[in-house]
Amino acid sequence: RPVPRLGARPARPGPARALPAGGGSGSRAMELPPSHFPAARAAAVAVGYLRYLRGGPGRGLELREVRRARRQDIGDAGHKYYLELELEDVLDK
Repeated sequence: RPVPRLGARPARPGPARALPAGGGSGSRAMELPPSHFPAARAAAVAVGYLRYLRGGPGRGLELREVRRARRQDIGDAGHKYYLELELEDVLDK
């Protein structure tokens, strides 16, 4: 995958897909309360990435609510988070 130039707009991602609850290696996803700190931290990282992809001078995305959060343990690598977020465009008011 080529590295984007500075100031270049990234390519638009495809449509969102539903992610499976369990991994192929037999690990299970654990439901987390949306107020759980690691879920909120993962949501903040996701919002930062979405701001980079979809944001612009006339668009300011902000996290409104974490509706649902699940964490899957990935062996010795760490955790994978599945999040359902509600975003708000604060500049579109």
